[in-house]
Amino acid sequence: GHAAHADGGDAAPAPKSPYSGALVEDMKAIRLAAIQTALLDKPEMVFDLLAFGLSLASGVSTNVFDLSPGRPMNCPSKTDGLEWSDRLAHPPAGHEAWSRPELRIEDLAQAFRDFTAAGKKARNSALVEGMARTLPYDAGNADFFALIEADSGASIRKVWTPTAENFFNRVSADYLDSLHLELTGCDPECNGFKA
Repeated sequence: GHAAHADGGDAAPAPKSPYSGALVEDMKAIRLAAIQTALLDKPEMVFDLLAFGLSLASGVSTNVFDLSPGRPMNCPSKTDGLEWSDRLAHPPAGHEAWSRPELRIEDLAQAFRDFTAAGKKARNSALVEGMARTLPYDAGNADFFALIEADSGASIRKVWTPTAENFFNRVSADYLDSLHLELTGCDPECNGFKA
């Protein structure tokens, strides 16, 4: 004989659906179209859902929209001299959730209610942080990326100070000599420079 299930009976086979697979898929598409149509008139809810999906409030492996935020490299290998905002740190990768239960959200509906209860300021912060982290290098093209850089008021010197470890030890002596000449306006033949 075979082993009985814990409840004492055999598992009943799942009843066959009276609906064809194609009909089920069509009904899912219709339901999705109805929800998307309703969302067209609820921009605040769309913003809430997008911010929720981009934040850790939804866990690391939840995709609210059919979007997966990119993780462009935004932290150099040598971090000394860098004024780093942890708001730009990428959240753990989705696959890490299996080994880190604190990254999983069991009750997504309650997590969304808690997230929206924090208010629009928190939502907007999550949107700005989540989207800023996903901006790739040369977004669009080089000229458009330069426009984003200029219009945002970005400046490398606002966030980074060259040091021996992060820059000067990593360039050639000739480069340092030419940099010294450029910065001092010194004559390369003068005794001061040669010294």
